[in-house]
Amino acid sequence: SWLVALARLAGRAGPWLVFWEARKARVNLDLVYGETLSKAGKRRILRESFENVALTALYFFWSKNLTPQSIQDVVEVPQASGEMLRQVQEGQQGAVALLAHYGNWELMGVASGLLGAPRLNVIVRPLKNPLLDAPVNRYRCRTGNRVIERSGAMMKALRALRRGELVALVFDQNVDPEQGGTFAPFLGLPAATTKAAAILALRTGAPLVPATCEPLPGGRYRLRFDPPVDYQPEGDFERDVQRLTEQCNRHLEEIIRERPGPWLWMYKRWRIRPTLEQGPYPAYSKPERRLRRKPAGAS
Repeated sequence: SWLVALARLAGRAGPWLVFWEARKARVNLDLVYGETLSKAGKRRILRESFENVALTALYFFWSKNLTPQSIQDVVEVPQASGEMLRQVQEGQQGAVALLAHYGNWELMGVASGLLGAPRLNVIVRPLKNPLLDAPVNRYRCRTGNRVIERSGAMMKALRALRRGELVALVFDQNVDPEQGGTFAPFLGLPAATTKAAAILALRTGAPLVPATCEPLPGGRYRLRFDPPVDYQPEGDFERDVQRLTEQCNRHLEEIIRERPGPWLWMYKRWRIRPTLEQGPYPAYSKPERRLRRKPAGAS
């Protein structure tokens, strides 16, 4: 289709046209793969990542044409994923959907709504460009989903889960420990990761369901709901939160390592580091907030 052709063009031209984004992606690829992957292999992943972002953006504008009938030409739902959704609908405690910047993460909510899945309550952070906030949130809500602003999101999310609804959050974003994050290993290096998913699951008993909208040939997608993350609380809440957050990161890492191209490699995933010294972290990283704060009495 013309959407796929445009996305392929963007995949080839993007690293040159928006070279600053390609530079960040190359830094991340070197960080994760080092010498274990050839330059050609890294270029292939970079091109696929740019193609994926381009197709995600194009679908943002084109998907207003989608209907409950036509969505099935674009998105397929494997039997196992459909069964997972049915189990969630029949459950009483809701579920937490773990999303990531993988495949077409924005189409995920629209598609699940058109396919008759339970309503998503999507926890979002404001976009850097405030002019984009309203149209992007309208897009997210057009099939009945609800947006929950990150400020004050915990209580709203808990109420939604207790109503038996689905709460979704993008899991691979930087969250400083002072804002509800913790450092958990991710692709070989601890990354500042939200604790919200683990806290919601531990407080309500809701299952944590990894969810992706992974690309298929020809501009189509597969809506994939994996089995819930398996965890057994040990009774120490903070330790349980840390362990469960690490498990969630491991699951996403497995998905990315299996097929790296659809991930958003140009995202500064290791922007926050737990040390003042740079150490193994990329040059774009900064120490967490508590380390950047001047000690009392310092001039």
